[in-house]
Amino acid sequence: MNMKHFHTILFTMVAIIFFSACTKEDFYYVKYDANVVLNDGEELGIDYKTADGKIEHYVTTSENPFSVTIGPVSKGFVAYMDAVIRNHELDAKTGGLYVWISVSKNNGQFGMVKQVGGQLVIDTNRVEYTVGE
Repeated sequence: MNMKHFHTILFTMVAIIFFSACTKEDFYYVKYDANVVLNDGEELGIDYKTADGKIEHYVTTSENPFSVTIGPVSKGFVAYMDAVIRNHELDAKTGGLYVWISVSKNNGQFGMVKQVGGQLVIDTNRVEYTVGE
């Protein structure tokens, strides 16, 4: 093999690798989570944005943790979740309402990107995150 032929093959391989890396679009998965301690008669209402931009509604009287994963979504997708304790008495103390968003890029591990929450009289929380920021 002569040197000119070798350089042509090498240049072609480098170009293929470079352009395939440049045209690859990242994809993301979003995981919404919530933890709450409810008093008798209270329920947890959750609204979250799906991968196609619709709003899903979820209601429970259970204190089991809430978790749902959506995707894939593209960079710039605005993920959000609202969580509200319904039938909450103003003087009642809750054990807390915590909500958070985690993101996975290209099937990597999920990492928490945004969390809000607290204890006592916090009965509503909204968490929002723009994917890829």
